[in-house]
Amino acid sequence: ISAGASEWSFYTKSHIDRFDKVVLTQQAWDALRCIKDGLTEELASFLGSFDYCDDEVVVHNYHGVLPPQISAWRTYNIVIPTEPTTSGPYVITYAVNRHQNDASNPRYLRFGTPHFFASVNPPVPIPDTNVLRQPDGTPARMLFRHTACNLKAVRAQERRGDLQGINNIYVTGGYARGVGLHEECWIDGMELAA
Repeated sequence: ISAGASEWSFYTKSHIDRFDKVVLTQQAWDALRCIKDGLTEELASFLGSFDYCDDEVVVHNYHGVLPPQISAWRTYNIVIPTEPTTSGPYVITYAVNRHQNDASNPRYLRFGTPHFFASVNPPVPIPDTNVLRQPDGTPARMLFRHTACNLKAVRAQERRGDLQGINNIYVTGGYARGVGLHEECWIDGMELAA
């Protein structure tokens, strides 16, 4: 990608596409790598302001990651340490059935329906027998990079509005608002489009 003062060019093997605005929607570390020209020092500093963690994700049906009372389960179940800490992994378990609003669908609201979970940095070991399998038969365990929600990230998010539109570059993504939940990304994208 390269840019002049008012026009962006995207080079491919066969042709050049021209645009008057660019919206970077990928993770901040990728956005830093894809821009050739036109990135201001302030925007580069913003994109470089985020810390990342390599997190383990496990998709499973093991209830032992949540309280024994189903009535205490929520869509997002975040483990908050009892002692204040500035380190340690982010720990959350998504109750997938709740996330997909299955409780409002009578077909899924019958006795015996399995509950499914996706745990980021599981708070307890997930037994192998409870880990779901991918289509190729391998366990549904993976590592991915996650933006750390820390004071540095919050401060960067606070100054992002002042950087939008400089050299006709706009940024949005999981790092740009809150902790990067789907709802936050959706709201951010809608506001940027408006």
